[in-house]
Amino acid sequence: MLTQAMISVILVEDYKLLRMGLEANLREVGYFNLVASVGTAEEALDIMATHPCDVLLLDLGLPGLSGTEALPQFKALNPALKVIILTSQDEQHAVVDAFKAGANAYCLKDIEAEQLNQVLLKVHQGGTWLDPAVAGFAVQAMTQATAHPAEPVALLLLQPPVAPQPKAEALAIEPSHAPALTLDLTEFTPKEREALPLLAAGQSNSEVAQALGISVHTAKVHVSHILNKLNVYDRVQAALTLTKAGVNLAP
Repeated sequence: MLTQAMISVILVEDYKLLRMGLEANLREVGYFNLVASVGTAEEALDIMATHPCDVLLLDLGLPGLSGTEALPQFKALNPALKVIILTSQDEQHAVVDAFKAGANAYCLKDIEAEQLNQVLLKVHQGGTWLDPAVAGFAVQAMTQATAHPAEPVALLLLQPPVAPQPKAEALAIEPSHAPALTLDLTEFTPKEREALPLLAAGQSNSEVAQALGISVHTAKVHVSHILNKLNVYDRVQAALTLTKAGVNLAP
């Protein structure tokens, strides 16, 4: 069984109320040792210079030095450091830039506390994790790799520029060459049918919401229903299933 000081964590989050909630969760679990909790990357860099940690929980939208800008500096201080991004940014460029800079996991801030704890454990053990809401970008990368094998492909989401790590469960999905599936569209509502090609294309909840003229909350509900009806665990599996079923990737 893990001990209190088994996994040392530094938290970097500028929104004080959220930071306090994260602090309480980390202390309550029992097997995380919260080394420091600060609101800027600059403070965290100063602390880490003398107080190294195992895992860095890092926001991207920070005052001063952004999380993405600071990430290589954190890695330079401790190449073995595991970095988990915790952000509200679900745009593709933010995900790609974070993994280019050396992130090991990418979580959105609506993640449940218990799930975040599991991500911390997995990443500390050498895993890589993507929030299902942005994992569709990995499918897009795989699609690009198939279409343009001679080009340098941005499989940055699958292999961050750090020491080789075991693939996480959400990323351990290989493209299938099995016969196409038959999809019964009558199982889906009209709005869900509109969302299917967007989900197949790996679009985020905010992109689905914008394309369909609905709120992000409503988009999340539709996506959740689609995952249930497809009997899949996350958006990566949904995109692969829809692609295999012949759903057009173009919106």
